[in-house]
Amino acid sequence: MGLSEMMTYLLAFLVIVIVVMLILREFTCWYWKINEIVSLLKDLNERLNSLGTKPTTSIMAKEDTQENSKMRNIEATEDQKREEKEEAEKLWQEYKKKRDDDLLKYR
Repeated sequence: MGLSEMMTYLLAFLVIVIVVMLILREFTCWYWKINEIVSLLKDLNERLNSLGTKPTTSIMAKEDTQENSKMRNIEATEDQKREEKEEAEKLWQEYKKKRDDDLLKYR
């Protein structure tokens, strides 16, 4: 058995090991639903980012002073907090209505 023949066997063995590892990785990701979890987390991240990505006054013109930019940032965050609070209140009201409806069904 020559050196080139051993190198061929070693290369074939490495290729087989890599292919088996890739197949086992895909099987593991499928079995534990890792790919699905990752896609759901990405979707959740996009939704959370969409709540806070409205154009705000944090991007200022160069001639604005520091004080003006601070005031605009404060106003923008207060508006965002108010809108988030309104959205949370709306969701809470919908939840309470659904809960009350469900309770009435089972009486």
